[in-house]
Amino acid sequence: MSPKRGCMFVVGIVLTLAARLGAQQELPTFEEVVRNLTNANASLLSFRVEQAIDARAWFLRYRVLTTAYAARPARYRVVVHNLPWFMRSLGNVFAHAGRPEDVLAQYVPRVVAWKEEGGRRGLYLDLLGQRSEVNPPRAEVFVDSERWLVERVVLHYDWGEVFAESSYESISGFLLPVTVNVRIPAFYIRAVLTYQDYQLNVPVEDSMFAKK
Repeated sequence: MSPKRGCMFVVGIVLTLAARLGAQQELPTFEEVVRNLTNANASLLSFRVEQAIDARAWFLRYRVLTTAYAARPARYRVVVHNLPWFMRSLGNVFAHAGRPEDVLAQYVPRVVAWKEEGGRRGLYLDLLGQRSEVNPPRAEVFVDSERWLVERVVLHYDWGEVFAESSYESISGFLLPVTVNVRIPAFYIRAVLTYQDYQLNVPVEDSMFAKK
């Protein structure tokens, strides 16, 4: 190798390392992460989807069929069609209303960092509740920073942890969850949530999310 080519080779390595180090330093703030997650699928304003929950706990195995409704900014309602007898006291409708900004108000990031898993780099967030009434008081979130999707969460409650891992597919141009695997070790619960028959940008009345 000639001195000139050797010098160019060294310069190339230095520039490559500098670019990689620069990329590692480009860490988004917590506010930017929440904003990017909120803007994913920005033109999807509402949907309806059929959800099947196949769960087992101890010696019990059961399947729960539900219909889920969602609308921006962060309204969600699940109607259960065949609630097991031991859960009927909970009712058959579960609703949630909130805003992405609520995450910023309720949690403070303890850690925001890049994390390598399976040859891929993603974002890792370790969040703590800002007040004693925030539940869960701590959450770990793993984010696909290329698609801005939440891939895994670990929710830390006083009684134990809930682990959830989501798989996404492109449906009519939107990246949407098709399965979510859930584990609650403290109660020996495992569940697989399967989503199918998405109906996108359909009218959903505000009354659907009203608490009853």
